Amino acid sequence: REKLMAKVFGAAGEHAGRQSVAAFKRMFATVFIAGIVAAFCEGALVTTFFTTNIGIGWVALPIVIGVLLLVLFRYANRKVDEHETARMNWRKGALGEYEVGAELERLSDEFFIFNNVNTEEFGNFDHVVVGPSGIFALETKNWTGLIGMGAAGEITRNGKPSSQPHIRRLEQKVMLLREQIL
Repeated sequence: REKLMAKVFGAAGEHAGRQSVAAFKRMFATVFIAGIVAAFCEGALVTTFFTTNIGIGWVALPIVIGVLLLVLFRYANRKVDEHETARMNWRKGALGEYEVGAELERLSDEFFIFNNVNTEEFGNFDHVVVGPSGIFALETKNWTGLIGMGAAGEITRNGKPSSQPHIRRLEQKVMLLREQIL
């Protein structure tokens, strides 16, 4: 008898992919706004230069605008770096979710795979698998290094605690899902 594939609902990595795009849009908006402010300052400086008698007092104007632009560009550069880091993290997460989803699809047709199951209170489940052996909630992390468990029951990476309480949040989501199912 031919082994049929699991029944799949939802797209693996969809939420993380949307978050990656949102981070890119925030990065683009930061650059765009910084460019508009810089163009406005440049226009004000050029207009002032050509429409007024340049006195010694006007020498300070280009210096002030230059300092403001320097501060603006440093701030914008920091924000762009933050947005790009977030974008790459979400993109990497989406790839990990997609790879796990592809593996789950290989389960037999006795299983139902629900990808990207949203909850109102605690975010989404990356994957929920329902089959004859039970219901399984999977949280996907596309991490490198040595993954372990700390004394408090939280995930460690290369022996260091994670910056987020992943296990506690997953437990909360599982209990919420349990209440909704029962």
